[in-house]
Amino acid sequence: MRHVHLFTMAMTLFVTSAFPLLARADSIEFGAATRCDQRVGIFELAALVQFNEQITVVSSSLQGTRQLPHGTHRLQCEVKDKLVNAAVDVYPPSNGHCMGAGYVVVRSFTIDGKNIATFPSDSPFNFKCLGEERMAIAVVVRSLAGGAIEIERCTADDWTWESGYKAVSCVREKIS
Repeated sequence: MRHVHLFTMAMTLFVTSAFPLLARADSIEFGAATRCDQRVGIFELAALVQFNEQITVVSSSLQGTRQLPHGTHRLQCEVKDKLVNAAVDVYPPSNGHCMGAGYVVVRSFTIDGKNIATFPSDSPFNFKCLGEERMAIAVVVRSLAGGAIEIERCTADDWTWESGYKAVSCVREKIS
């Protein structure tokens, strides 16, 4: 049995040194991206998934979209005459409750100081944890013709390695 174990170790070392590209494991990290375009009148907070070397963002446009690095963020954007504020925490992958692939939480989301009940308190954004029904993957605040403001909330049933987000659904609501 010992010889089998040593042979396995030797083959593993040979494969990883002789064929380094074949010996890589898949990696994934969940995060968030944001976009504020005052000229167009749009604020967007979007799910971001970094899968191996690829980054996928759930966004209506990549132009002006930026990835939020790990840490606490106080985001602010003027959409026409409304001020959008969001407090977002982005955590790196870690040990702990639902944090293995990274963790994003939206602490607050307001428009002109009014709390928008977009995210349940302390529940993850862009991740499904322990029996939650759906995961929030995007929120967009945009100005409409005539000065009205619309908020769009997008959710998904799940995320899988094979197909990404499953059963995405978006709901739009005029808020002024």
